[in-house]
Amino acid sequence: MRAFIIPSSLCEELERIMNSFYWGSKKNGRRGINWMKWDKLTLHKSRGGLSFRDMEAFNLSMLGKQSWKLLTDSNSLLTRVLKAKYFPRMDFLDAPLGHNPSYAWRGLWSTQSLLTLGHRWKIGAGSNINVWYMPWIHNIPSHKPSTPPPPFFEDLTVN
Repeated sequence: MRAFIIPSSLCEELERIMNSFYWGSKKNGRRGINWMKWDKLTLHKSRGGLSFRDMEAFNLSMLGKQSWKLLTDSNSLLTRVLKAKYFPRMDFLDAPLGHNPSYAWRGLWSTQSLLTLGHRWKIGAGSNINVWYMPWIHNIPSHKPSTPPPPFFEDLTVN
């Protein structure tokens, strides 16, 4: 689940297996008693559920964790290999799916929108943030300058 996006049909089957284990299986032609809906069981205990995992959401969170590593750990082997193949001149959040991507890359790429929900820039020294191509301006909807870069200043950084 950390490396590949699992099909929703498989997630449903896993949840069905967990459900039948918890509620009991058919014994002597009888079914176990369903005390609660499955949706209620997947809620956190503080919200009245039993904290069972929603497999699809769990899969996305595991892939999101790997994608976060692509954003934050530029020295890892996984980051260097994927960056060289799929997004050599840009950031992971701006990377396209590309032509004929691997199944692992499809899974990681699918979490881009999930990561942008909570992703914020911290400028710091600004030596790694390109003025023209990275979203760093808070007041503009695109978060990037609207003017094209002047000649010879394409690599200008915020610092």
